Amino acid sequence: MTKAATALTIFNDSLDDALDLIHVASPSQLRLAKLKRDAASLAKANHCESLELRAHIALVEGNLEEADRLYSLALASTDDLTGTIVRYAMTLVVGGHCYRAKEILDAHPQFYRGQPAAVHVIQQLLTCGGWFSSAADLDVELLRMRQETLDCPGFNEIPDGIQPTDFVDAVQFARRELKQICDLARAFRVTGVDVEKDQPTILYEMAVSGDYDEIAAIEWELLTKINEQSFEVVQRGLLSFALMHTDAIKDAD
Repeated sequence: MTKAATALTIFNDSLDDALDLIHVASPSQLRLAKLKRDAASLAKANHCESLELRAHIALVEGNLEEADRLYSLALASTDDLTGTIVRYAMTLVVGGHCYRAKEILDAHPQFYRGQPAAVHVIQQLLTCGGWFSSAADLDVELLRMRQETLDCPGFNEIPDGIQPTDFVDAVQFARRELKQICDLARAFRVTGVDVEKDQPTILYEMAVSGDYDEIAAIEWELLTKINEQSFEVVQRGLLSFALMHTDAIKDAD
């Protein structure tokens, strides 16, 4: 394997590890130390990838300001603009920084517009972050490119008194709170459910591992915390949350 190929393998594996760690409230210090060693070794082979990896490590450590600084440096020096933007937005969303992720994506639409694979990933990121209307809007772009759409759940018209960001606020809170209670799995599922003919609702499910009784207890604790916040989209039945066992995702696959 060439040095360049070895460096790319280290980069991809390290990014995957960083994405794992940002799902947990207390990341392993041993794994973090290894990621930092990998970033240092990458600097000799590919300075840009080293900067990007360090940005993701900063997010794992909860230092958004430093992460943004390193991301900006990586973006200014990379040839892979689309990949750098999408990867950073992904880690932001998973880490519960849903507004910052949207800002990143909105700042550089020219780097992913017209690329079906990138648009599909961004739709999933936006959906994960609660930006349901923005995700659904990208269906128009996919149809223009004669590509399959994801049929993102949403509303033909946002109900009176509700803003798109009201959904984001509830999703961001739920993801952050759940991470404080237990480690998240990567999987999530968002579906539209017709509870009543004139009142659809969006069901946002997050995957966790453990026995079913434990998951039920965690779900009860999470829903209690969400209800205490009095999110209007939740109170009006426009958005609901649930947990699912990681086996549910495997069975679906």
